[in-house]
Parts: sequence; structure tokens; C-alpha cells
Amino acid sequence: MGVSENVPLYSPAKSEARLECMFNVKETKYRICPKHCRLFPMNSTDPCKCNASQFKQNGNPIETMSYFPLSRQLAMFIANTDIRESIYEKINYEADPGMLTDIFDGSIYQKLKPTLFPNQSPTNIDLAVSLFVDGYKAQNMIQVAIIPADHTGNIYSFLRPLINELCVLEDAGMIVDCAGGPINVKVHCLLASGDIIGVQELIHHSGFREISPAGRGYGRYYTGTIEMSTPRTDEEFKGDENEFGINKATDFAQLKSFHGYSFFGLDELHLIGANVMKRIWQMVSGDFATDVNTTILLPKQACSAIGSAITESSATIPSAIFEGSFRDVYKKAGLMRSVDWIVFLQAVVPTLVFERLVEEYTSSAEQVDAIMSLVIGCTLALQWNIDQDDLVKINTNLHTWHLHMKNRVSTNMYNVNFHYLRHIHDICLKLGPLRSYSTRSAERAIGFFKKHIKQRVLPGSNAANIIKRHLITRAYHRMYVEEEAVEEVEEDEEEDGNDQYTIPDGNQELELWDWHHATLDMYSNNRVLTSMLDTRIRVGKRLFKTDTVFRCKEYPGMARKLDTLVKLRLPIRGRSN
Repeated sequence: MGVSENVPLYSPAKSEARLECMFNVKETKYRICPKHCRLFPMNSTDPCKCNASQFKQNGNPIETMSYFPLSRQLAMFIANTDIRESIYEKINYEADPGMLTDIFDGSIYQKLKPTLFPNQSPTNIDLAVSLFVDGYKAQNMIQVAIIPADHTGNIYSFLRPLINELCVLEDAGMIVDCAGGPINVKVHCLLASGDIIGVQELIHHSGFREISPAGRGYGRYYTGTIEMSTPRTDEEFKGDENEFGINKATDFAQLKSFHGYSFFGLDELHLIGANVMKRIWQMVSGDFATDVNTTILLPKQACSAIGSAITESSATIPSAIFEGSFRDVYKKAGLMRSVDWIVFLQAVVPTLVFERLVEEYTSSAEQVDAIMSLVIGCTLALQWNIDQDDLVKINTNLHTWHLHMKNRVSTNMYNVNFHYLRHIHDICLKLGPLRSYSTRSAERAIGFFKKHIKQRVLPGSNAANIIKRHLITRAYHRMYVEEEAVEEVEEDEEEDGNDQYTIPDGNQELELWDWHHATLDMYSNNRVLTSMLDTRIRVGKRLFKTDTVFRCKEYPGMARKLDTLVKLRLPIRGRSN
């Protein structure tokens, strides 16, 4: 069918409106207090306890929050054949006995499987979802709302639309019309996690400095006991025993899938990255106003040397290995992100910091053994695949660190984050590896929305529009944009995406870093396509030759970054063979 060249393009607003109708991306607007105290039910005219004006002169609410129903977004996922097949494949996947690869291998899912996830089939699917208050791959994440960051009241009034929908989806479910026929879908929430402050609000705890999922925090510092205390009971979260810091029942306790303290998980990004490792460096560098016994204190010169060594070596580190960046921890500790602190744990502490501690305290010192036990325990817990031997080592090594902190270090150094480390073993056993339900992708999503939400007068409306456009774009790509197929490499050679590739012909001093397979068809110079050269090539970000790393010269400011792409121009003779 031909298209007339005279047909004008729709305006951005009209295009967005048509796509919104096409993909059924409709939000529900709820009235919220202008002071962000609470969210009100639909059609409610009740005043707020703060006595602030709620309505304009024309009768419309002064401020609203847009909620994008979970059921509609899940229906769009299920309607997609590829996504539906991948979900069904994952549901029926069985890992090796004793191996933990994700939340489906944990004891909680296995315990709930007979009652909440029975008889899975292509026409009857029981979905497991997780809620993050601060996921997985971006295409597997769903944004239902952006709650005002400065809300002063009960967060559950803002979460009420979602919880109501989860109650309906776990009981009655929904029917999704697909090309092959209708599919019955039920949805169960297995996890509601986030940073410590976010989880504190979810469980109605009086103070995050006292939180302990198993013990009883009686003061600002909770060192616990030598052996693990009895975990909190489910009744403590359901309101039957409102004590030890929990003021009232959590609304998530009404869900069939609620499983006590493990329902709120442990986030490795905030726990290990933002809190534990940051405190460890403070203990090493002595970054405290008063004198405390950290047992691992190093002289300022040693700390400065560690920072300088990191800076000097960062240029020769293949960046694809690590998600974080290598920064001068001595001078720029305040600029380090959570992922940078995790890189610090995995690569810097067992090398540079360990060497300095050995020089200062000897290799047989108790604190040297303790800090390495912390590194081993956390590193094993950060793996994507954890077996039973790993679980034992996680428990043993983190217990060694706990005993050292409890018996040797000043009490005011032992905060709740160090106590949480003792629960990693149990949480991994119940929910699988920490990485499988990390907030890393959620944090990236937060960064995306923070970057695009600019309006200050009506930020709520601006946020709703950004979410809507994001959902429309993703729905369009799922339906009309095919993912590029990755061709299999027939030759027996390194896998695509390796950190380095040694250029053949016997020259072992030429290495291509962060490389991947490509073809000459991807590049615009058509003259190359007529040559006799092999069209399959390797493209790398950096070239290492004789102790020198070659980066981009055209943009020297960008060359400092580890992900700078290198473009080489090779002069050749015309018509040469």
C-alpha cells in the first residue's frame, strides 16, 4: 500500500496521544495532600489532618499522583510471545541440586510452590514479582508510580493502589488475550526491598539504627551475641506483637506470599557497597573526630599511597571486568558510588590494603585475618551462582569478622550494617544469591527519571508524563523493533565480549581490550565491502602495545574514561593485494 508524500506528520503531542490509546497506557490519578502527607482513595473529599487546602477553586485537586496499573503492564508483557515463552521456560527450569542461581532456587519459593505456583502451563501462569522502593534488566522492570520523595506521612497510603491490585491478582488473577488464545495469570509478590531507610518505612520501624531482622536492637549500637539470636516471628510484622521497634503491622503481611522478615530481603548494593565498605575505609584511614580503636588503622602516608596506586594502575585495567570505577579512595572517597565501593572490596582490599596491613601489623595478626574473612564472605555472597560449600564459607567467614568486631573493636564502630552481614547466609538460603534481587537496575531507573524530571512547579505531572513516554517507547519496541540476532561463531576461538584478545602472528605484546565481534557491514565506508578482506572483524575499546595503552586522541577529555572507544585509521596503497 502506497503512502502519500503530502500526508503531514502528527505533532509530538498527537503522536503520543495516539500511541497511548494504541498501547492502552492509561494512568489512574489519585488526589494527594499538597504537603505530601498521604494519598486519598478515589472520589474521596476527606480533608487531611494537616488542614492544608486540598482543592482549587474549580473543584479540582491541587496535586495528584499518577498510578499506572500493574495488571495492564503485565498483560502487555504476557501478550508478547517471546517474553511469555521466556517466562514459561524460566518457571520450568531446574538448577543443579544444591546450587542457588536466583530467587526460584531459594527455600521460600520452593516452600510456596505447591500452593501459590502449582501446575504451571502455557495457558495457566503464576508470576512472581518483586517490589523495590528505592531489578533486573530494564526491559523486565515496570514502573507504576513515583512517590513524592518528601512525603511526611504513611508510605502505605501511596502504596495502597498497588497493594490492592496485588491482592486482586493473587486471588482472582487476570485473563490475557493472546494470539494463541486466552491465558490465565495470577501474580504473587515475593519480595519488597530497597535501602535500609526504605525498608524501615515498610516495616514501620521506629529507627533504622536499631533494626535487626533477627535480634532486638536496644540502643544505637547493636553488637548482638556470639551465636545468632532467634529470628523475628511473622507475628511481629503482622501487628500481634508490636515491640522491639516495630510500631504496627506491615500492609504486605496481608498477602498470601508474605514470608516474614525475609520478605524484605537484603540489598547488596546498599548494605555491602554504600555502608559496610565505606565504614571499613573510614576505619582504615581514621576518618573519625574522636580516637577509636578500629584495629585496622593505617598511617596517612600508607592511605595516600593506596590512593595513588589505584590511580596509577587504573589506566591498565580492562574496564569490562568491573561494573564500578577505580578512584583515588584517599582523596575522592566522597565521590565513590556503591558499585565503586564493591570494586574496592573485591580488588583493592585483598591487594593494596592487605599489603599495608601486613606491613603494619604482620601477616599473622588477628585483624588481618578478620578483614580477609570479611572480603571472602562478601565476595562469595556477591556471586551469581552459590553452592552449599559457598554458603558454609559465607557463614564461617562473616562470623569470624563479627567476633573480631564484637571483641576487639570499639563498640561505636559496630553499626546495624555489620550486624546485617550475619544474615546474608540465611537470606541467600531463602531467596538465592543477593545479586539476583539487587537494586542495581532500580538505581539506574531512578537515575533515568531524575535526569528527565525537570519541572519544579508541578513535578508530579512531569513525572507522570515521563513514565508514560517511557512505557509507550518500551511497548513500541517490544512490538515493532526486532532484536538483532547474534550470529554464532563457527571457529573455535574466544567468546565474544572477552576482556582481551592477543593479536596472532606470534606478537604477544599486542592486545585488544574490551573487544567484541563485528562485521564490516556495520560501517559506512562502502569501498571496503568490495575488497577481498574478511568482513568479520574484532572491534575493541583500547589497544595495549609494549606497556602502552592507546586511547582516543581526538577527545583527550574523554580519554580518561575507561569506556572510551578507539578508532584507528590504517593508510594503505591503492589497489594493493
